Order: sequence, then structure tokens, then C-alpha cells
Amino acid sequence: MSGHSFDRVLGSLHAVPYNGRLVAADALFGPMSADDVMRYYLTELVALIEGSGLFQVLAHLDFPRRYWPKGPHLYREEPFEEEYRVALRALAASGRVLEINTKTPLASVDLVRWWREEGGTAVSFGSDAHLPNRVGDRFSWPSTSSRRAASAPAATRTTSARLTVTAGAPAAPFMSDLG
Repeated sequence: MSGHSFDRVLGSLHAVPYNGRLVAADALFGPMSADDVMRYYLTELVALIEGSGLFQVLAHLDFPRRYWPKGPHLYREEPFEEEYRVALRALAASGRVLEINTKTPLASVDLVRWWREEGGTAVSFGSDAHLPNRVGDRFSWPSTSSRRAASAPAATRTTSARLTVTAGAPAAPFMSDLG
């Protein structure tokens, strides 16, 4: 990526090492219990945060929850609070930003509150848009939720598409200051 100019780079973890291979995180449901998948994923996420300086915003904090075996709507964060907090603490210590993804409910008021409690100072809203007409989908949820969780001023939103690497994004603000 050196030699290129990017406004921001998003980092995410979709695949993890397992039995000597890199596998999609959701493929671990079956060989591992659902709880073990989340704990393993969050441990690998800390390794990504601490081992890479290539990104400024962490997207998909808990990506495997989209594929929760009984349905993502039944996923509960509380059993994994300590693992979340370890990852959030590492992210905050690195000075990076947490993305609130609006495509699916991948962040709750509790997660944003934990982020702030662990030292996080800003969030980025991403609609995970893969089509131009989906940019900014469901942005009212993170704005309201982040204010409730952090008692912060109203959030601003980006008009750039949610991509792994966003190049040439507009100058519009993309983060909400939680402080």
C-alpha cells in the first residue's frame, strides 16, 4: 500500500487460521461450538489489531455473529463481554477507530458503551454498501445508539462506500467523536 494515498483504510477479519489453513470464520461453526467460535475469533482479532499497522478503522468487530447457528437475532454479547473488552481495549490503545456496521446489527448500545469504557474515542459508520444506492443505509440507528451509549454529540456520517480500502473518499467527516 506504500506509494498510494488513501483517506482511510478499513481492516477486518473474515478468515482465521485453523488446522494449518486459513478458513472463513463462519466455517468454524460445526467443527467448534458457537461459543468457542466467537472466543477464538475475538482472540484472532486481537492478534490482527496488535500485529498490523495497515488500517485506521476496524470493521466487523464480531463478523461471525452474522452466521450465528440459531440466527443472528438470537446472538447475545454478554457471554463474551470480557473477550470483546480485550479486543476493544487493544483497538483503543492503538489509537484506531471502531466501525459501527449498519448492514446487519453488528453493534449494540452495549458494544459502543464498552468501546468508550475501554478508551475508545471515535466511531465510524459504515453501511457495508456493495452498490452505490445502498451507501448510507440505516445510518439513523448508529447515530441514535452511539449518542445513547456514549452521551456524545450527534454523529456525522460518511458518504463513501464501505470497502476494505476506501480511496478518494469525499472530504465529509466520517467519525463521531465520543469524547
